[in-house]
Amino acid sequence: MLGKILLREHNVIGSERRLSLALRGSGEGVWDWDIQENNSYIDPNCCNILDVKPEELAADNRLWLKRLFVEDAEQAKQYFRRIAAGELSSFEGEYRIPEQDDDSGYRWIQIRGSVVEWDDHGAPARMSGTVSDVTQRKMSEQQLKLYSTAFKCTKNAVVMLDKDFRILAANRAFCQISGQQEHVVVGRSYIFQHAEIPSEQFHKVIKMQINNRMEWRGEALGVRIDGSHYPQELAVYGVYDDFINLTHYVTIFSDITERKRTEENLRVLANYDPLTGLANRYMFNATFTRSLQSARRKNEKLALLFIDLDHFKQVNDLLGHEAGDRLLIEVANRIQGSIRETDTAARLAGDEFVVILENIQALTDAEQVALKILSALSNQASPPDSLSRISASIGISVFPDHGNDSETLLRSADRAMYDAKTLGRNRLNIGTDAGECAFIGHRQRVDNGNVN
Repeated sequence: MLGKILLREHNVIGSERRLSLALRGSGEGVWDWDIQENNSYIDPNCCNILDVKPEELAADNRLWLKRLFVEDAEQAKQYFRRIAAGELSSFEGEYRIPEQDDDSGYRWIQIRGSVVEWDDHGAPARMSGTVSDVTQRKMSEQQLKLYSTAFKCTKNAVVMLDKDFRILAANRAFCQISGQQEHVVVGRSYIFQHAEIPSEQFHKVIKMQINNRMEWRGEALGVRIDGSHYPQELAVYGVYDDFINLTHYVTIFSDITERKRTEENLRVLANYDPLTGLANRYMFNATFTRSLQSARRKNEKLALLFIDLDHFKQVNDLLGHEAGDRLLIEVANRIQGSIRETDTAARLAGDEFVVILENIQALTDAEQVALKILSALSNQASPPDSLSRISASIGISVFPDHGNDSETLLRSADRAMYDAKTLGRNRLNIGTDAGECAFIGHRQRVDNGNVN
């Protein structure tokens, strides 16, 4: 019997030693409280966590409570009072301990305990538990909470995808932009769309670039709940594990509809005449340069029509500038209706218009278009209550017959237009490659008011 007792004690000691080593390895400390005698034991590991010395605890077994924040200590006392009263048999709480070398810093500890012995009357007699430092976990939880708040509240739409582009989570901004609820889209495949690339190919482009650069950035198309598309500025990032295996994607985008609308408005203002809607001088110069380059490369002919309205000043003087503006709008419409979709009409200034005719076969093609414009203007373009029907004078120059560059061709057509005015107006005239002297003389007479 004595041998069995000794063996049992040996096993108990061994078990306690293993438990002590396991707790020490886990970073936890052990405490024990004799409730009825109000004596407590706190092991060295527990003392380290609580930042107290064993001899200090021996003198004051409530010292560890004094280490806690006041409000946290009061909460811990409430637990122990309820256990001593038999209301609870176990508890678990997390409390803050100020850093002694940092007035603003603190650590988090977790205290767990359970009643392990009762007296003959069923009252708690002994309680044991553990203490652990959970500062890192609490910091991680706070960081996750911060990230979660940023995910939910950011104005940019954020969508988390698995590696097969299935939606795992979407934030509030995504729901507002797309009109779809998170619980509806979770689990669905996310379809990346592009204005010029099929979705399947677009997905491959995104994956390939993420494999190379870990991210893809650019513009794409989003889809609202009603099926309508909207432009978006999109970024897709790869998420990798510790072994550099891609596990997820994070997609961030914003609705750039308003930005695109503003850009388009600015583009229109920069390239088109605000009154008539035709190309302006800047757009004409750029288009004429490109058209000439194409004509040279393809060995094609190109014609330029220079159109100036006859007696337009009288319309402004007699009917007012508002009537003159309405007339210019009507003239622009008639010119646009007389040319092909591939041709370009522009308003240079005032009542001066030009038309670029690409890929013509001969001069007669340009003459036919000019005659069509003259007919359209003289028959239908007069404003209400005008005293005379409007007409125009048109000068024509042809590449390469009348010049090889835009300046020469424009000068030739301009000169031909003023010759048409001199010859009686409401007609067309063909340009030449003559020198500038005659042109300068014409322009001086126009500036002096001799030609209108």
